[in-house]
Amino acid sequence: MSASLDIIGILLIGLVGNMTVSSLKKSSQSETTLNIVEALKLQNLDPANQAAILVVIAVLCLVARTIFSAFFTKKILFYFAHQSSQVSTSLYSNILEGKAVEIRTKPIQETLFAVTKGVDFLAIQVFASSMVVLSDLSLLTFIFVGILVIDPITALGTIVLFGAISYVLMHRLHARVHKLGVENTTLNIGVNSDITESLGNYRESFVANRFAYYKSRVSSKKAKLASITAELNFLPYTGKYVIEIAILVGASLIGGFQFLVHDTSKAISIFVIFLAAGTRIAPAVMRIQQSLIQIRGGLSMAGPTLRLIENYFDKDQSKLIFNVPKFDTNHKGFKPTIKLENVNFQYTKESNFGMENINLRLNPGNFIGIVGQSGAGKSTLVDLLLGVLSPSSGTVRISDTSAIDAIGTWPGAISYVPQEVKIINGSIRENVIVGYAKEDVSDSDIWKVLEKVSLSSFVNSLPRKLDEEINESGSNLSGGQKQRLGLARAWITNPKILILDEATSSLDAETENFISDILNSDRSDRIIISIAHRLTSIRLADSIIYVENGKIEASGNFEELRKISKKFDNQANLMGL
Repeated sequence: MSASLDIIGILLIGLVGNMTVSSLKKSSQSETTLNIVEALKLQNLDPANQAAILVVIAVLCLVARTIFSAFFTKKILFYFAHQSSQVSTSLYSNILEGKAVEIRTKPIQETLFAVTKGVDFLAIQVFASSMVVLSDLSLLTFIFVGILVIDPITALGTIVLFGAISYVLMHRLHARVHKLGVENTTLNIGVNSDITESLGNYRESFVANRFAYYKSRVSSKKAKLASITAELNFLPYTGKYVIEIAILVGASLIGGFQFLVHDTSKAISIFVIFLAAGTRIAPAVMRIQQSLIQIRGGLSMAGPTLRLIENYFDKDQSKLIFNVPKFDTNHKGFKPTIKLENVNFQYTKESNFGMENINLRLNPGNFIGIVGQSGAGKSTLVDLLLGVLSPSSGTVRISDTSAIDAIGTWPGAISYVPQEVKIINGSIRENVIVGYAKEDVSDSDIWKVLEKVSLSSFVNSLPRKLDEEINESGSNLSGGQKQRLGLARAWITNPKILILDEATSSLDAETENFISDILNSDRSDRIIISIAHRLTSIRLADSIIYVENGKIEASGNFEELRKISKKFDNQANLMGL
């Protein structure tokens, strides 16, 4: 419908050209002109007024088409921008619910880029640009058909001219755009990685005087990125300048040809029609050319996103209940039992490391320690137990159901404390109740767990107490305070299964003993599992599991294990136990 407005406008301009020539030659107007004038009921007006009205109608048609095109383009961009938001959220959700093995194989900055900028490139530069290309192709088809009806030679010449230009531009530019797009993505990820790495290792970098090294790396990559960005932004304009020249050359050639084979009146009419059509064809061809460049560049820059979509969509993902959990400390119906039967696991087919024939049964009141050398499989064992990793064979059951279903059905019944607690940019309160609304957790509950982890005195000494702000790096907290804050975060839901991954490693001996005493005195209805290098924290465990090369080599209480495992006994001796 909108393309027909362009045809009407172009034909009317050609008609005015014909009328002008006839008027200058004082000859009668063509039959076609008279029929159109009569159809518009302008036959009673003088030629000047007729021409003026036709020009106004032509301009209105062309302006209406431009307005419609702008409106359509805006709608497309807004639609795909919102789609980008939904896809980004969906992809992020799938990543969180997907297999941890796949997440671990990707650098975090690549994943971050894929979920954010990569999705935007895919939605706006690929899909939205594709819609613009289709719209402009339909416009060009209508215009060429209209010119074909009027003068087939002119239509053929126009198609050959603009077709040749488009082909040459595509052939010359698209390979370059693809190469630049890949480099742009790689450099963006690299810059973000360097900045994150330097800030994350601030003290180490400061002492080792590595800031100049990081500054040089970031500066070099940013300089290359600036050149690539400038070239990517300039390439679409290349087509603009080429097409502008083509319009002038094409007008000269077609005009000359028309004057050679037709009378002046018809030649001028067709020449005017070509110029009018050119004003619509040239922008459309430029938009198509620019959109194709954007599509090519967008596909290159969205490579990480496309790989993520391939990995995480249309797959049978885990059925994790992805709803905002309600704060609960009772966990009605949850049974603190863990059972692993004949569990085997391998990260990849090519990987030599895996877990073999793991059998484990834990009941309420059990305090279990897991020890072993670095890389022995301690964390992998816990990840299998929690459902973070899926076994290659065998079963893992928590409360007589799968780990994933247990987490989804009883949020907060299972808690995990990592070795390095992640501090969020917010208050003490927000750091303790991460994942829950402020109004759902009472201050008394928060103070209770702060007392339990020996942090209440420190928080009480702060000017704003629970509302005291902590920065993301946790630089205004000591290592031990951050560790205790992580313990409080895990304990706030009164978990029935508590997993500690070196969670007392940053505590002084006195506080570690204090926390150990609490764990031992408050475990009648819960299971506590502690991965430990410092054996003092698990000395009172009911059973200690010694892991080596992905297998449970031995188990028993502290003294029993010393007798069974020489490696464990040597480790205990080295620690003076």
